[in-house]
Amino acid sequence: MICAGLLLSFAIQAQSTPTQAPVLEPGLSAVWHGAHGSPEGSISHERFERFLGRTFKSKLVGQDALKHILQIELIETAANEAGLTADADELDSRIRAAREAAKEAGYELEVLVIERGLSMDEFSRLMRNSLLHEMLVRQELAIPAEQPVTGAQLQDWSQAHMQALLQLAKNAPAGLALDAPPYHVTEAEIGKVLRRSLGPTRLHEYLEQLVLQEAMPAWAAVQSLTLTDDILEAEINWRRQTVTDNPAYAGATYEGLLGTQGATVESVRKSSELRVAAYLRLYSEREYPDSWFASLSEKELADYDLKFGPSRFVSWFLLRTVDKKMTELDRDSTMAIAELEAYKARAKTEGFHTLAGKFSEDDPTRRRKGALGWLHKIEAGIDPSVCASAFAAPLNQVIGPIPVKGGQALLIVENERPGLPQADFQKEVRRSFHKSLRKQFLQEIGFLSAYSPL
Repeated sequence: MICAGLLLSFAIQAQSTPTQAPVLEPGLSAVWHGAHGSPEGSISHERFERFLGRTFKSKLVGQDALKHILQIELIETAANEAGLTADADELDSRIRAAREAAKEAGYELEVLVIERGLSMDEFSRLMRNSLLHEMLVRQELAIPAEQPVTGAQLQDWSQAHMQALLQLAKNAPAGLALDAPPYHVTEAEIGKVLRRSLGPTRLHEYLEQLVLQEAMPAWAAVQSLTLTDDILEAEINWRRQTVTDNPAYAGATYEGLLGTQGATVESVRKSSELRVAAYLRLYSEREYPDSWFASLSEKELADYDLKFGPSRFVSWFLLRTVDKKMTELDRDSTMAIAELEAYKARAKTEGFHTLAGKFSEDDPTRRRKGALGWLHKIEAGIDPSVCASAFAAPLNQVIGPIPVKGGQALLIVENERPGLPQADFQKEVRRSFHKSLRKQFLQEIGFLSAYSPL
């Protein structure tokens, strides 16, 4: 929840990193001029806020925004029922204190407030709300006037009064984040809080997605490209396989992951987000047709085969080392090799994964009992020596120790897959260009964002 003090700190941070580039008319979040015969367009702040609210109302960041809105309404309602009013002198004192804090940091309070998209009246309301919050907690807990109200007491009060409402929010109809009279919170209200609190980079990324959802169907229609059900289903199946193959998901299914986000495969099928991914498939086929693959040299094809050809399922056991021992506790390569040789011997009886799950010093994979997952001969984010050793190793045999970045490691290869058929291989290569094609498409239509990171 965004209290007044936290809002001020966010404002100071926002002042040092401007969130809006002065290129658009007031009230607009994005504009584009169109390309390839597709029309120009724009996104207003209000529409962007509705998009943010609809997208995030069931997620953690949206729930935090809902709590912020509810806290204000709950406090004002409860204070009115209790006959409590904020003392004008105390309110003025707190605003003066905020102004002094801003001044000491080298800023003007009014500038900071405007930077967060607020008026001084709205800022005063937040400060008044904060004061009423303390008064309600003091009254409910019979806290003496000379004793301060703690942050934990304020938080406990808010959680106790919000719990039932947050449960009701799970069943809010379309367009609303909460429908529990007298409390009605719209998706647009959630989005308004998010537009003020998210950083410029994230706002820019979400605007990119919204503009793609708006512009790509029109572009495809002009290009006579048809989005069919089999293309949508192929994208869903790709995501399903990605979840299955990634050990970071610990055996979860794509459907299960969607369920944790309040979504289903059917809701994904109907989503604009899936259609953007499917349009990118069509776009990639147009930019990288079969003739493009036919024009590649043998070396270029071989390079792509390293990244998208045969793969192996690999697990490892890492011990970190230092180049130069500074204390007796530091471990150099010689010590790490000796330790790993001992673990390698123990693995014959205790099991490689059992030992990796207890003693490997790579935290993410230790929680997965050492599993790195399916690796190609070249894999982004993976030490090349790991990939090279994995493809030189026999199956189901612990190898190493081998030197890797930051230490020494044991490896085991437990499964392998041959290269894909040509058509599937080309699809994987094309999909690797989706991120760059998003940028290319947005550049071609002249996309301008009010939140372009500077």
